[in-house]
Amino acid sequence: MVLDYSMMQWVLSIVVGVSLSRFINTLALIGRKKDQVKFDFLLISILFATTTQMIHLWFNSPGYFSNIEGIYIPYMLLFLITLIYATAIESLLPNSSVLETVGTVDLRDVYYQQKDLFYLAQFLIGVIMLSLYIFYPQVEGMAFGLESKMVEIPILFILTIVFPIILIISNNYFLHVFNMMLISLGFLGQILKYATTMT
Repeated sequence: MVLDYSMMQWVLSIVVGVSLSRFINTLALIGRKKDQVKFDFLLISILFATTTQMIHLWFNSPGYFSNIEGIYIPYMLLFLITLIYATAIESLLPNSSVLETVGTVDLRDVYYQQKDLFYLAQFLIGVIMLSLYIFYPQVEGMAFGLESKMVEIPILFILTIVFPIILIISNNYFLHVFNMMLISLGFLGQILKYATTMT
C-alpha cells in the first residue's frame, strides 16, 4: 500500500465536509427554532471549538502527513484523529428529532445527556496525540511546542487524558466551563505560534 498525501487528502476532505455539513445544518435548525431553544454557552462553544480544531487539523494536514509518508502506524493514527474528531462533533450535536419537539429544548440538558461519548472521543484523541508525540516525533505541531519533553508530556497527559475522564465523571458546570476556557487558550496559543512562524 502506498501511503501518500495525495490519496489521503480526498478522504480527509470527505470526512471534514460531512462533519461541517452536519454542524451547519444543526446551527441552522437551532436558529429556526430559536423561540423553542434555551441557549447555553457551553454546548455551542464546545461544538465550535471542536469543529475549529478539526478544520485546523485539516488545513495543516499536508505538513503533518508529509513527514510520515510510507510509515503505516503514525499515518493511520493521524487519520484516526480526524475520524474521532468527526465522531466527537456528531456525538455532541443535538438530534434533529430533539430540536423538532414541541416543547422547549434546553441545550445545557442536551450537553449533559450527550457529553460522555464526546469526552471519550477527546480521551482517545489525547492517547493518540501523546503516543505520536513520544514515539513518532517526526509528526510535528501536534503538541504545544514546548522545548522540554519532560514538561510537555505531563501537561499533555493531564489536559488530554486525565481531564476528559474527570469531565465524564463530573457534572459540575463550572468545571466544564473551565475546560472550555482551557481549550480556547490552547487554540489561541496554536494560532499565535503559527502567526509568529509566518512572520
